Amino acid sequence: MDPDPWQAEVLRTDHPRVLLNCCRLSEKSTTCATKAIHVAVYEPGTLILLLSPSQRQCGELFRKV
Repeated sequence: MDPDPWQAEVLRTDHPRVLLNCCRLSEKSTTCATKAIHVAVYEPGTLILLLSPSQRQCGELFRKV
C-alpha cells in the first residue's frame, strides 16, 4: 500500500478518535482496516470496534481487516 498523505497521517496518529471527511471511493475502509489490524497485532489486549450504518457495510469492513 502506498498511502496518500492524508492516509499516512491517519495511519501514524495515536489519537483515540479520528474523524475522516472524505469523498466516496477514497479508500477510507482500507485505511481504517490497515490501522485496525496494526493496532490489533502491536497492542495486545486493545478493544477494536468495527462500526458501520448497516450490517452489509460492517461485513465488508470486517473482510478487509
